[in-house]
Amino acid sequence: MIGLDLLIETALYVKKRVCRALKTPEAKRIEGIGASGDVTKKIDVVAEKAAIKALKEGGFNGIVVSEESGFVRMGDGNYLVLLDPLDGTTNAIKGIRFYSISIAFARERRLSSVESAVVLDLCSNDIYTAEKGGGAYLNFKPIETSKQTRLDDAVVGIDLSGKVSSSRIPDILKLCSLTNHIRHFGSIALELCLIASGALDAFVDLRNMIRPIDIAAGKLILEEAGGLMLDLDGKPLDCDVDVKNRVSFLACCTKELGFEILKVVRG
Repeated sequence: MIGLDLLIETALYVKKRVCRALKTPEAKRIEGIGASGDVTKKIDVVAEKAAIKALKEGGFNGIVVSEESGFVRMGDGNYLVLLDPLDGTTNAIKGIRFYSISIAFARERRLSSVESAVVLDLCSNDIYTAEKGGGAYLNFKPIETSKQTRLDDAVVGIDLSGKVSSSRIPDILKLCSLTNHIRHFGSIALELCLIASGALDAFVDLRNMIRPIDIAAGKLILEEAGGLMLDLDGKPLDCDVDVKNRVSFLACCTKELGFEILKVVRG
């Protein structure tokens, strides 16, 4: 198994390279289309190259799954690193201080096989970590989700970026009308960690646009903190890990709150 130490060292190395690159005018330059099918900026390439370099020098033996390059083999091992080297690229290049690196270790190409995870806030230096069965931590201190069960008083994140199906708009509007506190910050990995630490109570994404690698680390951290992630049928979220896969999901602090939200968004 990969220890958390290598994941942490990789995240910290990416931070150095990203912070340096963001000071250059080339950071926002479009480099092409990544393996996931999304537009790749120069800063994304810098972040991914830094992560792959750190993993290689740290002796990782297996496969890296990442947004820009797809599957990168290092040696003959079958373990995987699920990598989003810069989650919140738009925030980063616009100067909005909320973006992160998300990195997880998995035994198989399934979200449920993730065994260790790190999300590093590249602006505040807050670091969220988890190992399966070992709890979740913020700056190496234990964290847990809130115990919120009431939708009307919950702080709920909703991602409305990109293409939202018109059929979903009534459900989204109803959800917004039933809670007093709606938020969205622009880095899904960090937003999952905010639920894990009790700052947010839930997060909903109905767009079927999120890649499994975007949420692999945050999912484990959230679950180890006492929360859960569900698909829109109310089942525990799980899927194959592939850069072209896309999912919708609900992340929440308690099962009770999760099913209250599902009643709304499922019509």
